[in-house]
Amino acid sequence: HDHDHDHDGGDGDAKLGNAKSIKNVVPKEGNDEDVDVEENEEDEGEDEEEGVLSREYDSQGRVKSVGISLHGDKPWWQIIKRGFKTKNKIEVLINGHVIDPRWSVVQAVEMCIPGGLTELDNKEGSPFDIVMEYRRASLRSRQISTKEFQDSRSYNSLPSLDLPVTVTSLKQNETVADLFRILRVLYLFATFPTSFLPNDGGYYAISPTALINRRFGAKALREVANVSALVSQSFPLWVKEALECCPFILSNDQRVRYFRYTAFGSSLGLRFLTGEVNEGERQPISQTKVLVEREKLFESTAFLMHQFATHSTELSVNFVGEVGTGLGPTLEFFARTSEEFQRKDLNLWRDSTSIERRKEAYVYTREGLYPRPCGEGKLTEQKECLFEMLGAFVAKAVQDNRPLDFHFSNAFLRWMTGNIPKSLANVRDVDEGLWLTLCDLQRAADEKKMIEDDVSLNDASKGEKIDAICVGDCRVEDLSLDFTLPGYADISVGQKGADTDVTILNLQEYIDGVVHYTLCGGGIEDAVLCFLAGFNAVFSSSSFSIFTVEEAQTLISGSSNEAWKLEDLKAFIKAAHGYDENTPAYKNFLEVLSEFDAFQRKDFIQFVTGSPNLPVGGFKALKPPFTVVRKEFSSDNKDKLLPSVMTCQNYFKLPPYSTKEILAERILTSITEGQGRFDLS
Repeated sequence: HDHDHDHDGGDGDAKLGNAKSIKNVVPKEGNDEDVDVEENEEDEGEDEEEGVLSREYDSQGRVKSVGISLHGDKPWWQIIKRGFKTKNKIEVLINGHVIDPRWSVVQAVEMCIPGGLTELDNKEGSPFDIVMEYRRASLRSRQISTKEFQDSRSYNSLPSLDLPVTVTSLKQNETVADLFRILRVLYLFATFPTSFLPNDGGYYAISPTALINRRFGAKALREVANVSALVSQSFPLWVKEALECCPFILSNDQRVRYFRYTAFGSSLGLRFLTGEVNEGERQPISQTKVLVEREKLFESTAFLMHQFATHSTELSVNFVGEVGTGLGPTLEFFARTSEEFQRKDLNLWRDSTSIERRKEAYVYTREGLYPRPCGEGKLTEQKECLFEMLGAFVAKAVQDNRPLDFHFSNAFLRWMTGNIPKSLANVRDVDEGLWLTLCDLQRAADEKKMIEDDVSLNDASKGEKIDAICVGDCRVEDLSLDFTLPGYADISVGQKGADTDVTILNLQEYIDGVVHYTLCGGGIEDAVLCFLAGFNAVFSSSSFSIFTVEEAQTLISGSSNEAWKLEDLKAFIKAAHGYDENTPAYKNFLEVLSEFDAFQRKDFIQFVTGSPNLPVGGFKALKPPFTVVRKEFSSDNKDKLLPSVMTCQNYFKLPPYSTKEILAERILTSITEGQGRFDLS
């Protein structure tokens, strides 16, 4: 059932000594840039506490590979406490500001001098001091405290109807500014109608897609997608401000391109540009090749993030004892590690007991992953490190364009896109059943407030009407509620917790407390900020603000595995090397795929590519294209053979089975039992 050898033409990987967990770092042949594997002298001593480094050299004396064996008495997750290493030996400061190593000189001046280049132009020859300093590079991520990161961005539960205060160039022309204000208002009315408009249904809802202006988007991308702009990372201010206040005027495809150009620095932006010019082929870039054990996947991931998360080089992962190399094992590494982060025993996420699940050891919720509140109200040190490690892992996967097997809740993604979830409406994104209950309670609380505000009633009449308020057929006092968070009896949401009963008089306080501890309280905000701190060690999460939560989910996890239509499969799955579009086996293959359920689709994509999700764009985005080829067989065993795959080429090797039923059974056997290893078939 095993996968074919997935060989990418690079050097073979060799185990070093008898190390239990090894990392080999091998620069990919033909690249100009070598992977920098030398360690700072100060850091080497620290790493000896966590593992042993061993190096292999080529004939020219260059470092060819580095092996790392994890050991020591300290918990493996504590390595994240020390932050994330950079390739740079020094860091530069301009006027006291630490410069991001991915910035160009022009970008550094723009970001660190008040007013940027515009301010320099206005000086008319008068002196302007620029103080440049350098020092030994520090680890990243931990230098950003929770408060500093919180203060660095303006989080709101809802966007403002007016243009952001940071927008300056667009406001210089009032006509232009008013046009952007109108577009912004129309978009917010279309996407948040109940928040900005009366809830009487007396308005016409427009589709946000009606506001897309592809000509404006094409003009903006021309200003960004050129070598000069990408090398200097200096983009017109009007483009950045237009995307900040009205990103919806660009299509999703245009915004993804803008994101790829601008989010990761000049080298990766240029690589994406040259890839587009060369018909989408991925351009060569130095790779960090690592060799990990499946049994120590989580531990190895922590060390990988500590060592390489901030590097612009791609991670290329091989598994110990398996011959497969290249893209397939790499995608499986990211997918399997995603699964590890969702283990129940870590107690990181809310869980549901009323949903069908395939593996009991993992968390499943219909609404998606959201941090669970802590009874003590504060995260443990281990959870802080795990969320920070998760943030770096997700960011590195997005940077390397590797789809992950995560289904984050919309509420969690709102933190990333700049809108803190803190209203009753946001509870729906975390627990729809709880939200429905709270809505019923909120109607009773609103009725109480209306009675209290009614000046035509005296106090006695108000008291009688308030006492008669019911939720369904019950009075609030008969619901047996107390001031604890539903589902978490150890978490108090106000008053004296379990010792205080909920009544109609304190109902609003109870609702507000449940909303707060469901969305932000009990260590949830700290968990998200740890995640964002790790994420920002790789690249700025503010670049996600141009996406909706659904688009952000797709950017992280790839294309959702919705039902596959037969006509779409015919358009994007090729037949070659023994098959053509009229071959019965090829036609049966497409029909079987179109009949798969959601679980079978994920298993199939995992078997073919190494990841359970397709990249952004679905089948048509696979490079090379997904191709079905004829598998050789002897005359007496074609129906006994199992199909196999070549993950690096997206080849599915299919024997010409005699019937559609046999084909379906053989494929299901392969995708369910042929997982978990990359070997020669």
